[in-house]
Amino acid sequence: MKLKSQPRYYRQCLLEELGFIDEQGSAGVMLQVADLVRDLKRAGVYIGPGQGYATCSLLCFCLGITGIDPLEYELPFAMFEDRFRAHEPMAITTSPGGLEVAQNILPCFTLTDECLEEKLTLEIVEMTTLLVQKDLYEAHSEPLQAIWLDNPTLSMFEQGDTARIFGFLSVGIQEKLREFKPRNHRELALVYALYPTEKLDNILRIKNERTVRDWGSVAARRVMRESFGELVYVEQWIQLKQLEKTLPESVRAWIPDNSDGLQLRGQALAATRISIEQAYFKSRAQGRYDDSERQDRVRRIAEAWNNAQVADKARRKEAITQACARVRERRKHND
Repeated sequence: MKLKSQPRYYRQCLLEELGFIDEQGSAGVMLQVADLVRDLKRAGVYIGPGQGYATCSLLCFCLGITGIDPLEYELPFAMFEDRFRAHEPMAITTSPGGLEVAQNILPCFTLTDECLEEKLTLEIVEMTTLLVQKDLYEAHSEPLQAIWLDNPTLSMFEQGDTARIFGFLSVGIQEKLREFKPRNHRELALVYALYPTEKLDNILRIKNERTVRDWGSVAARRVMRESFGELVYVEQWIQLKQLEKTLPESVRAWIPDNSDGLQLRGQALAATRISIEQAYFKSRAQGRYDDSERQDRVRRIAEAWNNAQVADKARRKEAITQACARVRERRKHND
């Protein structure tokens, strides 16, 4: 589903979300999060496409807080409502680059709308990935919004050629990619979310044998289509619960009482969006450099990164702190 083809539906969903935010009295803090994200981008801090329940909000997408269209991927706003009401922290991701994979939660910022006395805790999750990513970004002019799974990029995942690609670094998951041969972003997210579980092996068998479970209605089949009829995501569970009364009794027995053990589809889609960006640029760089030159470039980048790691981390934290201070100052001035 695209905004251009369904403008009325997008408008309706956006009005419903705005109504919820207004009801919660949280319009001020949502705007502060959007201001903070914009200031971080201006400061040169790479912001990822999203983390956690924020990816289920069309408003977050329109404000630039996230980079995943929740309507295109049928991410239910009900999840955002539940987590927001429970005052769970909203998370955004930053990625300075690096040659190791790590994830660190930077100190949380509590954004406050002083007029309404509403608070929202914002976690800034720093995901250290491939520094060569930044080098490749600078070598190409394509906007990130235009980057997607074109044929050269998709073939890298189909062949398991994902060395130094975020989320697909291990030999095991590369072998699973070669077996699964993902055809689109949804299938790539499925491999990312489920590896190394038995459920992924079961889905691979179902895909090869074409023995998809029948969920008893057109609406339920559509919900379960992307995971080959197997319940994988919390978002699917929420949608099935909404359809439960319309399903045959034998099918209702397949729906668990809670979502324990299920994955977050929005988070898997956002994480693999980063992987796609890296693979996109890597596929183009391979046509410009031979292996020895690429290895030398990576070695030199690694040395430079190791030398500057401490100072660079301090600089990024300072940029985040300054951006938060500017947001608070603007809010005081506006009040």
